[in-house]
Amino acid sequence: MDSAQFKAFTDEWKKKGALDFTRRSHYAQMAPLFEAHAEVVEVTAADFHDLGSGTSYPKKETTDKFGAAAGLSFASVNIGTRKDSPLCFVGKAQCKILGPDGQMVEMAPAEYEYDAEVRAEEEILKNKMKYKDGSKYADGKPGADLEKKSCYLTHRKVARRRADTGARCAAIIAALGMPTGMKNLFSKGPTVYFLFSRIIYNAKNKMVMDRALDSMFGAAKLLGGPSESADAIIPCEPEEDIRDVTHDVDTADLARQAGTDDFDGIDEAFGPPPDSVLKELMKDISPRGSLKYVRVKYEKELSPKVKDIIDKYLDNASSTDEQFYDLYAKAKDYLGKQGIQI
Repeated sequence: MDSAQFKAFTDEWKKKGALDFTRRSHYAQMAPLFEAHAEVVEVTAADFHDLGSGTSYPKKETTDKFGAAAGLSFASVNIGTRKDSPLCFVGKAQCKILGPDGQMVEMAPAEYEYDAEVRAEEEILKNKMKYKDGSKYADGKPGADLEKKSCYLTHRKVARRRADTGARCAAIIAALGMPTGMKNLFSKGPTVYFLFSRIIYNAKNKMVMDRALDSMFGAAKLLGGPSESADAIIPCEPEEDIRDVTHDVDTADLARQAGTDDFDGIDEAFGPPPDSVLKELMKDISPRGSLKYVRVKYEKELSPKVKDIIDKYLDNASSTDEQFYDLYAKAKDYLGKQGIQI
């Protein structure tokens, strides 16, 4: 959406009471390659932890939704989980976001500590009735009480993962500028809307579209070579027009293209045209790419005359798939006579 659409969308949701977490810089005029995008996330009380006293904190899944709507991603360096003690883990995470200038902006890193021993003791104190018969300790550690040991083990099992998850959630909340606890969030109704914004690439821009297509079909281009666009086709001169060439190669015309005077015996060198079976096998392969592959791989085995002919067809934007089929088959037969199977 352009700047006017972006502002109209955000203004509409602000009037509906959506909590605004859009970035002020996203309202400015963008460079042609980028545009601002706004997104609304709908939540209910089930998406938040109730911390008591009317305070709510978003759950992990909800926090991830907020981060995705705001275009946040995580840095891949200087992050992870470290072990500060046998039962204490500290997670570290850092968010980054695409800025209006196209540069990735790294936010402040966040840490989250999860001490399994402290968490277990806290749970025991909160549930005195459950653990009242297991108050014996040995050497300052949990005693023989089975439930108490189970409590410790439960927290130890999830300590590293909780530290990592806590750090990621803390990094998202900090990057969004969101408070860690929201008071009376659902006092006006069961549903609340959050409004976020992010920078995206402008798909309507030709340069962006070209790069996207390159990314999608890059592997195919590496195999078969780039396809020629209609704008790139250069009309051939009458004496160079090869669009009407069939399996019966006009050797005089090929001679003119290759700059040679004598092409006697070219049909014998290449052999007969391809049959229908070969064409079927080559349907899923770029004809131009197959011919180019043979030209490069068998550089030493092909004669200068044959290479010149192949080059003329590869360099001519008007060459057709039928012509590539024809030359590929002739080159295959030519190499076959030398004992080379392709």
